[in-house]
Amino acid sequence: MADKSIPTRGRTLDHAAKVYDLLEPVLLLGKQAEYDQTIIRLLELKESDRILDLGCGTGVLTKMIANRLTAEKNARGISWTGQLPEVFKKRYGYNLIKYLPEISFDITGQKVSQARYHYFDCISFLFTDAFGRQIGQWCDRNHMQHTGHLLAEDTLRSQVEVVGNCMRFYEYMQAPGMDLLTEHRRLYNTAKQVS
Repeated sequence: MADKSIPTRGRTLDHAAKVYDLLEPVLLLGKQAEYDQTIIRLLELKESDRILDLGCGTGVLTKMIANRLTAEKNARGISWTGQLPEVFKKRYGYNLIKYLPEISFDITGQKVSQARYHYFDCISFLFTDAFGRQIGQWCDRNHMQHTGHLLAEDTLRSQVEVVGNCMRFYEYMQAPGMDLLTEHRRLYNTAKQVS
C-alpha cells in the first residue's frame, strides 16, 4: 500500500494530490515506487540527516524519507515555484537559496530566522497576487462577489504554514467565508478574521 500524503510545509492540496496520485502511475509507467526507492538509495541517508524537499508534491517521498530518519521532523517539504528565488531576491535583496535550511529547521544558537519570515511573507505575496488579487479585481469589475474559504483556515498556525497570510488574501474577497461543517468545532479566530 502506498504511503499517504503527510502535512508538509509545502502544503498538499488534497484534490490535486488525488489527481496526481491517479495519473502518476500512468505518466511514470508504474515505476514511481521504483524511482522513489532509487532516490532514497542514492541519497545514502544517515539516521541523523535533515532533509528539505522543495516542491514536495503530495509528500509521499518526503514521508518515505522521514521514516528512515531518527526524528520524523527531520524531513520537511516546502512550497516552491520556479519564480520564487527571483521574486524573493527582488523583494528582500538577498539570495534565498543560501538560507534554505532556516526555512524549516531551527538553527542552533539562532532565536529568529529572518529568512523564514521573508519566505512565508513571499509565498503569501505570490499566492495572493496570483490568485486572490486577480479573482477579486475581476469580480469587482464585473459586479460580482469573490467568496469562498482558504485551506487550513482553522488555526493561525495552520494558516501560516499552508497559505501564508489569510488576511492578505481576504482583502481581495468581497465576501470572505469559512468552512465550518459541524457544530462540534469552534473556529472563533477564523470567524473573527472573515467578519
